[in-house]
Amino acid sequence: MELSLARHLKKVRAHVVDQQSALQQNNLEHTQLYDEILSNKSQAIQEIYNEMVGSSKSGEVLRVYYDNVNQRNQAISSELIHDVSLCTTQEEVDSLKASPIGMSEIFTKWYRFSHWRGEQNLSGYSGHNMPNNQMSGYEHEATRNAWSYDESTQMIKSNRNSPVYSAFVSDRKLSAYYILVRCDGGGDTDNDGILINLAYMKDSSGVEHTIDLVKARMGAGNAVYLDETGMEYYWSIVYDYRMTTQFELANNTYIQPVSGGWNNNFVYMSAKRLGDKLECYCSQWNSDVIDERSKIEYQLPLEKPSNYSQVMYDNLKTMLQYPAKMGVGAHSQNGLFTIVDQKYIFDDNKIYDLYNQTIWEYNDHDKEWYDIGSTENFLEEGHLYFNKTLQTFYYYDDNQLMKLN
Repeated sequence: MELSLARHLKKVRAHVVDQQSALQQNNLEHTQLYDEILSNKSQAIQEIYNEMVGSSKSGEVLRVYYDNVNQRNQAISSELIHDVSLCTTQEEVDSLKASPIGMSEIFTKWYRFSHWRGEQNLSGYSGHNMPNNQMSGYEHEATRNAWSYDESTQMIKSNRNSPVYSAFVSDRKLSAYYILVRCDGGGDTDNDGILINLAYMKDSSGVEHTIDLVKARMGAGNAVYLDETGMEYYWSIVYDYRMTTQFELANNTYIQPVSGGWNNNFVYMSAKRLGDKLECYCSQWNSDVIDERSKIEYQLPLEKPSNYSQVMYDNLKTMLQYPAKMGVGAHSQNGLFTIVDQKYIFDDNKIYDLYNQTIWEYNDHDKEWYDIGSTENFLEEGHLYFNKTLQTFYYYDDNQLMKLN
């Protein structure tokens, strides 16, 4: 009896071991299958990410639509709100055509600053954007407010000749742009500067810093000095122009000063930024042809040069390694400027004219608007559209355009 029971227990133990082995094998197979499912799911998610999200830009959203060809839902990345010059009346079209490439936008919406190093120690002010009662005779506030805009000529004019450098800076930050500006003395006999602000920033203490392209009419002791040692400018790229930290970054001595003031003389200046590299040109006086020999280049050094302060080098890195605002201004000079050509500074030069079902594009060179196509298939279902100039907001759905404000 004992032998029989022992054999039985041995058989039971063997069966249990077999069952445990089978269970373990089953668990292993289940685990492998689960891992495979997770792997496939992860791969699918990655494919979805790569296809729909991987190429998206900051601020975009995923939109779901039904793909009739593949008979399934699809998701794509797109802008939440489209900033376009959308017009629904002839009056709106005429209004936008009257102010191409944003000259009125510069005058009415861009931020204005004023800088002058002479007031560094006056009442604790840092030398920028000072109120009139802290000026010691040099009117920051008055100079900032002395600009005017002529809609018929598309020109902005400085109407106050003071030692203060005043400029307009853009409402958006850019790491790449191109700008071509026509600068005119407007009959003023002075010989000082009209400038392109290449980059602008405000540091953690609220102090403003700039990189500027400076064009003056006259040197030979009559130009405003770059620093207290007596160095003159007439065609230079300058850090913190007109502040106590002012420093010339680059120049081109091929462009020489001429005698006399601006008067009615004019010049063309161009500036291009691509990341941390700046490339600038100008024409000869009273010519609209850019002179390639006038080229000034500046690129942020990989390491701090010995003649750079650490603060200046850090500020240059902030302005050139990251997107920065830019603009146009004047110093101690009644003068006029207009933007002749640009890329990436303003929204595209197109008007989407739903009233006439026409897309208009502005040609910067001959100053004309051209019909380049139809708006028939321009609007997309479920999309929001905002006209920044007219401040109009639309939603398009079920073939209907609805104004939301």
